Amino acid sequence: MNNYLFFRTDRIGDFLVSAILLNSIKRNDEKSHITIVCSKKNFFYVNSLKFVDEVYLYPEKFIEKIFFFLKLNKRNYNLIGALDGKKRSIYFSIFLKSKIKVLMTTKFLFKKIFKFFFSNIFYFKEIKSKQDEILKVLNLLDMNFIEEDMFFLKKHNILSKKIKEISNYLIFHFDEKWIFETYIKKYKSIEPNLDDFKLFLKKILENTKHNLVITTGQKENHIIREFKRNLIKINENLYEKDLNNKVIQLYINQDFFDLKYLIKNCEYLITCHGATTHLANAFNKKIFDIFDVSQETFYKKWNSHIKDYTFFYREDFKSLNVKILSKI
Repeated sequence: MNNYLFFRTDRIGDFLVSAILLNSIKRNDEKSHITIVCSKKNFFYVNSLKFVDEVYLYPEKFIEKIFFFLKLNKRNYNLIGALDGKKRSIYFSIFLKSKIKVLMTTKFLFKKIFKFFFSNIFYFKEIKSKQDEILKVLNLLDMNFIEEDMFFLKKHNILSKKIKEISNYLIFHFDEKWIFETYIKKYKSIEPNLDDFKLFLKKILENTKHNLVITTGQKENHIIREFKRNLIKINENLYEKDLNNKVIQLYINQDFFDLKYLIKNCEYLITCHGATTHLANAFNKKIFDIFDVSQETFYKKWNSHIKDYTFFYREDFKSLNVKILSKI
């Protein structure tokens, strides 16, 4: 057994990019045993993936951390990766036994301080892209990369008893990132009023051959609360309406596994950049992605590997929806 240990004690979206690396290692090394140390935010999801062999929740209490370290220290690792760049992951990585140790960080100071403890430190401002970073880690292991490694969920069977099946649909993921008060204030507002929101949905149905599924994540917002008044309640999570021989479905408070199921079976996705973006890529779906122009350099490094991808800058909703509709 060849042991690999990765620290990803942050969020699901961050893990989904790292999962490309894990999937590639699994393909290259049939004897691999991959262990991930997670946070509360991504543990439940990482624990559901078949290509991950062992998953741990990073402990909170000091005494628990000591016992946790002793448990991890029983193994010798082929590679340890502090992929989240957090201090806790760095300290564990330094003292555990491994042939190769890699650190990925956005902090130049960390690159200087910890350079003697890691085989390679990938400083974000110096890397071309996250894909290039993955390729360099694989090179350290004498492993190759193929395009299919990116689509690590494409062949996975995913079931859901909560979803009412419809065919030929696109997803509009309308989460808290569309609402000014619930997202980063320095970013340009893309919040619509209710009439503009309804008009955009109507135009999508008119301009495409698809049905429409609206997902909201786990936080309902005031636009959705008003909009669902015009729909028929199917159950606690689903509202529905027929419009011009097409179907609009609205899912509220759906969990990440139901969102995953819906994305797996959609034609394409409209979303503000986040975990949904990388989830759709893992299924090799067409993606319309929205982010703030101030974050262009950052997001282009994270997204450069995505194949069927169109991005838009955050701007006034009326202008933004015209640009999105022109690409549909």
